[in-house]
Amino acid sequence: MKETFPITVVVLDRPYKLRVSPSEEETIRKAVQIINKRAEEYKKQFAYKDMQDILAMMSVEMSTKIVQLEENEQYVNLKLMTKLQEIENVLDQER
Repeated sequence: MKETFPITVVVLDRPYKLRVSPSEEETIRKAVQIINKRAEEYKKQFAYKDMQDILAMMSVEMSTKIVQLEENEQYVNLKLMTKLQEIENVLDQER
């Protein structure tokens, strides 16, 4: 079982207690910093007052990035598999 320990992170001025593994802590803290920074940018840029609106817009933005990354990963994997198949074909011809 993974060893975990408690941490508290503050997201949009609200504290949240989490149990994390040592390998996750830095990633989670960086993610929280990104969330808080982006929320401030949304507040300034669009003059949102309601945190619900800010969270909704951030969810759309981050979900869009996830979809783009997944699509890019699929493309890269396809290109890689194609190149590997080409190499395998060349090696087969040499045998």
